[in-house]
Amino acid sequence: MTIQAECPICRARNSLQNKRCTKCHGDIAAAKRRGIRYFLEYRLPNGKKKREFAGHSLREAKEKSSERTLQRAHGKLIGSLDQQTMTCQQVTDWYLGLEKTKGLSYYANMVYNFREINQELGQVRTMDLRQVDLENYQAKRKKRGLADSYIDKETGALHRAIKKAATNDKVPYEALRPFRNLSKMLKKKSSNARDRIITAEEFHTIMDAMKSSHAKQIWATGYYTGMRRNEIVTLTWSQVNLKRREITLEASMTKDDEARIVPIPSPLLDIFLDIPRDPDTDYIFLYKSIPVKSIRASLYTACKLTGIPYGRRVRNGLTFHDLRHTFVTNMRRAGTDETVIMKITGHSTREMFDRYNFVSDEEAVTAMKHLEDYLDRPALGVAHVSHRNS
Repeated sequence: MTIQAECPICRARNSLQNKRCTKCHGDIAAAKRRGIRYFLEYRLPNGKKKREFAGHSLREAKEKSSERTLQRAHGKLIGSLDQQTMTCQQVTDWYLGLEKTKGLSYYANMVYNFREINQELGQVRTMDLRQVDLENYQAKRKKRGLADSYIDKETGALHRAIKKAATNDKVPYEALRPFRNLSKMLKKKSSNARDRIITAEEFHTIMDAMKSSHAKQIWATGYYTGMRRNEIVTLTWSQVNLKRREITLEASMTKDDEARIVPIPSPLLDIFLDIPRDPDTDYIFLYKSIPVKSIRASLYTACKLTGIPYGRRVRNGLTFHDLRHTFVTNMRRAGTDETVIMKITGHSTREMFDRYNFVSDEEAVTAMKHLEDYLDRPALGVAHVSHRNS
């Protein structure tokens, strides 16, 4: 059993005695002082060579080496049989069963992602999974008309599950190899960004067309707060302070794992005050005393009745998530500082905020008119002429 040091430049693995990388001649000795990755290399009981990540320090690597040596002496070398036979389905089931995974805000979406990908790859052993299998899966999903970003979420979820399994000795690190050079379907960040803004007229038209009260309540909450769907449907009365007119979102509820406060505007406050409280549950949005998970059917029906296009793949079609785009744009047009908007909506990066902030052609024309008015002011006009004559 040997410990190897990985060159941070070319990723080649070297003997601990090497001061320079045998491949690129980089300074391994200096890199060790800054911190590099260490690997163990040994043979399994079946004679197959095994290599696994052992830590970011030599101390960690030596501890891992001692552990593996002891396991080999007792004939229990890292459960090699289980590692070799675990399928993608078994790995994802194990991953979904972790308490930390269950606490993720997007847990329900991940369950659906795994269900879809396991229909194709579930019975494949992780050690037998190849890059071409993942590429074939991407192509099949694309052929079915799914968005590139959605396909990336599915393969990305499987990658996370297998990586977690590898770090917990459930599968070998070699199982991650198919993902290393797998190209994402979405080639450019924000290339799937939508610019569909729901007008005030459309909002009220759909609101009036909705039959169920819970659908109206959730639709209005999305419009007036810009909260994500999952943040809305899981909302409880204990998170709402009607006196202070604010909603408190805990870090465990948000996509970016950051707590935030969302103000409640007057129109939404009136709606909240009219919602009856169920003594048997703290959830706000209920249908027959059961928490509502989605209003997709109600939104689809309302759009169909009013003639408003619905659906991501329909030309100019709207979706519930477009309410978030709309809120950001309306707040910005109302003159709210962009840093304040980002604090309310939970956008942690400027790049992501810009994806949700839509600038219309009319606004661009108005901005140019403001520039013309500014340049036509007497003082600026004289300065401009004077400069030209000189």
